Amino acid sequence: MKWVSAVLAVAVGVAAQWQPVGAVGALRVGGGRLRAAMGVESETSPPAGAAGWGKMYAAAVQAVFEDKPMVYAGFNQSLAAGALQNLENQVLHFVTRSHEQELLNAAGPVGGANEVDELVVKHLTPQIQEASNASQQELNDLQGAFSKCGGPGAHGGPGDLGVLDRARGVKVKLHAVCRQGEAEVAKVQEQCQTTLQSLKFAMTTSCEAVRKVARDPSEGAAHCAATPGMAWGDWLESNRDWFIKEFAEHQKLTQHCESATTAFKAQEPLCAGKATALSNKSEECNAKQANLEDAFCAYKTGWQHGCESYTSCYTAAFAKYEERRPIIQRDEDSRKVQYGVLKRISCLTDVTTKGGSAADIEACRKITNNTKHLDLQYFDPPSQDACTAVGPTPCGDDFLGEVYGGLPKNALPKKCTPCPGDPQHLRGQPQHLQVLELEPAPIQHGSHVHRRQGQRGSPGGPEGALGANRNSSILPE
Repeated sequence: MKWVSAVLAVAVGVAAQWQPVGAVGALRVGGGRLRAAMGVESETSPPAGAAGWGKMYAAAVQAVFEDKPMVYAGFNQSLAAGALQNLENQVLHFVTRSHEQELLNAAGPVGGANEVDELVVKHLTPQIQEASNASQQELNDLQGAFSKCGGPGAHGGPGDLGVLDRARGVKVKLHAVCRQGEAEVAKVQEQCQTTLQSLKFAMTTSCEAVRKVARDPSEGAAHCAATPGMAWGDWLESNRDWFIKEFAEHQKLTQHCESATTAFKAQEPLCAGKATALSNKSEECNAKQANLEDAFCAYKTGWQHGCESYTSCYTAAFAKYEERRPIIQRDEDSRKVQYGVLKRISCLTDVTTKGGSAADIEACRKITNNTKHLDLQYFDPPSQDACTAVGPTPCGDDFLGEVYGGLPKNALPKKCTPCPGDPQHLRGQPQHLQVLELEPAPIQHGSHVHRRQGQRGSPGGPEGALGANRNSSILPE
């Protein structure tokens, strides 16, 4: 069985290409140098005589096992299938030649076959499965890379999109509730103004009546003239009745004027207070509106960041998949060839140890192996999701209609402020929403202090846009 030495030598020569790990420098000896060390002139010509076989066996065993334990990193996946098939042909050649020379039953180191089998079964074959497992894990990682990308809305940038979206909804409700409250205050203010205007009209009318009846006393003296032949008593009685009548009329009108003036002056501070309450409520709602618009802008920024991050992530994942899949498939095919070669070598080794026949050798040559356990589970990469429109953004038609369209007519929003860099700064805004004017009013509905430069969150106003710009329309600043 000295031919086993040659089998081992060839196996070692190929194993040297499989990148061993650790102190196994002997395996790095090239096939040609190893054959020279063992006295083998060519890959297909065993040494002559029993002495030659013994020399080959000793050199091979020493080369392989002097650095025990052997640890292999795994097959070099670039090893051509032809090289392994050439190895199989060499092993088959050695076994066949030995059988023809009737060396199968010759005395020799039976243990050599066991060493070959150990190399194949315990080291090389398991490495094929390990390499297959590693490739499957790589495929799983490639698939996981797509999952990590999520979708266009999975990367919110400065904040999670889900949180930003909920913040939008909350702020829309808070703003709507505030405007409803503003509408109630505006209604009370309007009623107060209506009453005040009625009182003012009554005061103006009654006091004007006093002024109309008032005359110069010299003009009134003409009523004192006596008619010819009038007796003194009659003249006195006549003047008495006129003065009484004039005085009573004047008193009545004066009292009406004074009463109307008192009522008007009493109503004025009430309406002034309600106007102040309306102004305060309006400013409160303006701040909520600014926060609302900020929330929509934050969501827009997060959405844009998410689209960019998703696109970048997907592009990288797909590029890696395109790069690695053909390599993984090639390695899978190579491992299946390697597995079949090793199984046939193991079969030939088994024939020698058990004393097989030429038919047994031929059976080993024709053996086929099930490599289903080396099949990899591939996947088709998911389609890339499109980055759809972010939805309504401040000052767009859809935003104005959806967010502000249902607000009370007497509590409409202040001028809308577009997001920074939004092209709506350039194209203007629709004017289909108008604020109801309450005239006359001591304090204009919606009066406010302009924020510096009309910027969102500028130093000119309190944080949260409490100093937000407030005008009588919702056109952008």
